[in-house]
Amino acid sequence: RSSRMVRVVVVGDAQVGKSSIIKCYISNTFDENLAPVIPIAVLPPDASPERVPLTLVDTSSRDGSVLEEEIRQADVAVVVYAADKPETLARVTSHWLPLLQASRENIPVVVAGNKLDLRGGDAHSIESDLRNAVAPIMEKFSAVETCIDCSAKRMINIPEVILFAIKAVLHPSAPLYDAVRHELKPLCIKALKRIFNLCDSDGDGVLNDVEVNKFQMACFGSQLLQNQVYGIKNVLRRNLPDGVTERGITFAGFVYLLTLFVQRGRTETTWEVLRAYGYGLDLRLRRDTLPDLGHAHRDQCHVLTDVSLSFLEALFLKHDADNDGFLSFEELQSLFDPTPGVPWEEAHQLASADKDGNLDLQGFIAQWVACCYLNPHGCMESLVHLGFRGGKENSMEAAISLSPRRSVEYMQGATTRRVFRITLLGVGNVCPFTFARSLLPRHELPRGCDKQPVRSQAKDAPFPLVISRVAAAAAKNSSVHLIVESVNNDKESSKDSDCIVILFSSHVRSSFSLAWDSYTHLSGVNQDCPILFAEVNNKTSEDVDDDIAIQSPSETCAFHRLPAPLRLSHDGEADSDFTLLWTSVLDACLHPHKSSPVLADKMRKRAMWKRLAQLSCYSALVVAGVAVVLSRGRSWRM
Repeated sequence: RSSRMVRVVVVGDAQVGKSSIIKCYISNTFDENLAPVIPIAVLPPDASPERVPLTLVDTSSRDGSVLEEEIRQADVAVVVYAADKPETLARVTSHWLPLLQASRENIPVVVAGNKLDLRGGDAHSIESDLRNAVAPIMEKFSAVETCIDCSAKRMINIPEVILFAIKAVLHPSAPLYDAVRHELKPLCIKALKRIFNLCDSDGDGVLNDVEVNKFQMACFGSQLLQNQVYGIKNVLRRNLPDGVTERGITFAGFVYLLTLFVQRGRTETTWEVLRAYGYGLDLRLRRDTLPDLGHAHRDQCHVLTDVSLSFLEALFLKHDADNDGFLSFEELQSLFDPTPGVPWEEAHQLASADKDGNLDLQGFIAQWVACCYLNPHGCMESLVHLGFRGGKENSMEAAISLSPRRSVEYMQGATTRRVFRITLLGVGNVCPFTFARSLLPRHELPRGCDKQPVRSQAKDAPFPLVISRVAAAAAKNSSVHLIVESVNNDKESSKDSDCIVILFSSHVRSSFSLAWDSYTHLSGVNQDCPILFAEVNNKTSEDVDDDIAIQSPSETCAFHRLPAPLRLSHDGEADSDFTLLWTSVLDACLHPHKSSPVLADKMRKRAMWKRLAQLSCYSALVVAGVAVVLSRGRSWRM
């Protein structure tokens, strides 16, 4: 039950019975002499079957500004027409529904045909006329939840009109059901797929009787009797033979049953199922169902735990249907069926894969590592969608943890972190985006190769590049990942970077000068961050000076106790450059003091003070020992 107030605005042409419907609902009486507009009625939870506080707002069709303001404040609108006046029904589609859409987008609507008692014909013809009248309305206007005939004078269906309005707010059909195609919407299907997978404990693709009752208990708190389970299966056998097998109910049958509830106006049942498994009205997992990932300091990041990595590895193996060691596009789509979508963008897909972009296991894990680093909450949501339950501890917090603080580990001279954020900064005529792409192989490499990223489809735009295999090799087979971003100027460089690489041209006179200016700025902003220089042989600019002393950058770096610039080509022979660059970067991340004189000085000072403290302790111990010996000597002579 919801504690929220539901505000219902009742609109329609003059003399169609708007005020009478509200009055009859409140007092169960019909009054011929009502005012043109009755006051707003605020009702307690006990006044509605859904037990929610309720506000009913009457309106005048003549006061446009007040009417539009009431529509904007309402949770749901009831559009009333007179069943004995066809022109008022025509204005439902020509005037009232467009007005509602213009005043407040996506407001749910109930269409009520009042004065049913004045319409001629028998019950069958009345029902047929209603069906023919409302079908085009519901197909054209997706916001219309329900159409219903009623009579305020005869007290027919008045409680149902307001009940449908409340249900349109609390249990809307619009997010669930496509009224034109007469089927559940894709996002709803994805949610039901996850629920089905969670209930399918043995993973055989069907729900047996035990699993059906497990689902029933989770959603409704009670078990089905055996004859009730048998009745459900009979419904499926009659209407959807593929929905049930000898072993149990298939996913198609599961979806069919929950579709029936929506089609029969019992959306609250389908919503009860979805809410029991953590879904909100947007069919995304509610934030309160996801664990708190904790606050990350600027020098911390969120990382996947061993538990979640094992879960992802098992997921990969399960969906690698052809056992070729790669996930094809179709296999990847199947894997993410229970989720709103793949949690990483296409431009991020620069991890280990084959020439067609099919991810191998290491590339798959690398994408998740990057996703966790860049969007930890989205990563956590995707893991839950995929069925992560917390491992042996059964704790959702076991999926993602916080890395140690970089500032603390830096002072210790090494780091235990295995995920690093790298910034490529290009100066002069060196474009970091183009250079990063030039390092990617242009052909399929052997599957045992140390690197095999997918080529990016991005043009000249920044993209995260995920490097895993070469990093792992340099780190003695540890699971290390480098998340690389490219920027055009030092102001874009992230303060959260673990290492910055400044790319400059070996053939442009002013290039290293610009690189040094960037270094001066960046080292002042982020003193402890390792910064490397990389000299790119890109003889493509008109601003070329072959006589420039290429040793000048090396001498400058040596003078300032910095590593010599890396020498990289730009001619497409990327294999050696790839290894040289990323192994150097990884070494700087794992041992940051080698590339940061400021950090090295801090560590030396810290070591010096530590030695002084130790010497002080030793001195104090020696003095104390001498004092003890002297005191004992005096005692003996006495």
